[in-house]
Amino acid sequence: MKTENYIGLFPAWKGLCQWLALVSITLIALSVTSCGSTKKMIESTRTITDSVLLKEVRQVINIPIPLSKVELKIPTQSLHNLPPGASFSGKNGQAAVRVEAVGDTVYVSSTCDSLQVQCERYEKELTRIRSDTDRQVTEIKKNSVQTLFKWCLIGFVAGIISTITVIIIKKKKIW
Repeated sequence: MKTENYIGLFPAWKGLCQWLALVSITLIALSVTSCGSTKKMIESTRTITDSVLLKEVRQVINIPIPLSKVELKIPTQSLHNLPPGASFSGKNGQAAVRVEAVGDTVYVSSTCDSLQVQCERYEKELTRIRSDTDRQVTEIKKNSVQTLFKWCLIGFVAGIISTITVIIIKKKKIW
């Protein structure tokens, strides 16, 4: 198989190829050294707490009823002149009295309605408590001097290896 050197046909390419090789070596060396970067980490946490508090109060209260009192003032003469079957009576609130004369005897009867009033009190309180907490942690990790030195050293070694490779290629006149 026959191979030919096409650079000999175009002499302007020879200088262009040398510059292209130099630029390529420089770009490779610079890109290797720029591999170190800054790392930014954001951790976000949100906590929501919701609680309900219910308070109920039931209370039965006995309410006292005020005293009821009935007074009748009957003169004795009116009591003696009372026709048979007739009576004196009085009422106030839940108390009542009845006075009746039968012959020589006076009958007094009184009644009082028995009442008890109870009052029921009901109270309900509903409380809702909501707690919303946001927490955000931002951590920026920068490369240390050691890492920077390591990448610079790798870039320098890559540049030396690339330069030696170009020199070997030029001496053998492959290019």
